[in-house]
Amino acid sequence: AGLSDAKRALAWKNVSVLRQIYVAEEGEDWKKTLSEPMDIFVKKSARANSGIDDLPKDDFLRRRDAYLSGEWLIRGTSDQVIEKLTPLAEMGISNLMCWMNFGHINDKVLRASMKRFADKVMPALRDIAPKDNKINELLLLNKDDAVSARQWQR
Repeated sequence: AGLSDAKRALAWKNVSVLRQIYVAEEGEDWKKTLSEPMDIFVKKSARANSGIDDLPKDDFLRRRDAYLSGEWLIRGTSDQVIEKLTPLAEMGISNLMCWMNFGHINDKVLRASMKRFADKVMPALRDIAPKDNKINELLLLNKDDAVSARQWQR
């Protein structure tokens, strides 16, 4: 968009990103913990976004796979979550909206995840300095996804 480096940095600083987040306990099988909440979210999302009340199994599985592979839900141990969120911090994005209460997740499980996020993930992300040209680096690493993202490239 022809922005100066200073204006581009300011723009990235003012960008907000929304992700569902689950920080698992070390050794926890997050797939087991989140299986039901993920299923509920996928079904409710299909209903809300496309009006489908009775989701056929093949469509449900396709949507669930896309939900996980698309990194809409960032999940794993604190170290894994930090690794997944690091590129956002390196781009200079400092406004992360965390959707932690999804799919009727159990309150005790939710609060434990939030505590792990606050105790381990937030401090680590806070310490990550933005890197010049990070967006171009990510575009080069993900060439298949870069077509629609070219508008952000310098």
